Amino acid sequence: MAETENKYDIWWWVSKVIASCENIDHINAAERLIKNFWVMFNDSQLVRKLYTELDFKIQELIVKQHN
Repeated sequence: MAETENKYDIWWWVSKVIASCENIDHINAAERLIKNFWVMFNDSQLVRKLYTELDFKIQELIVKQHN
């Protein structure tokens, strides 16, 4: 868990969680974290970046599964 309430620290922590996702349960948890980040900070630019990272991670897992 992020150790501060600074939105950039929490954004960085959520980004690291996304990078560590290995299955659909992890992806779902990361998506809930992004939604909670939006509720807390209402920062569309950072939320968009997190969703982009999540989309990339999903694609990465799909490719990995098919190889």
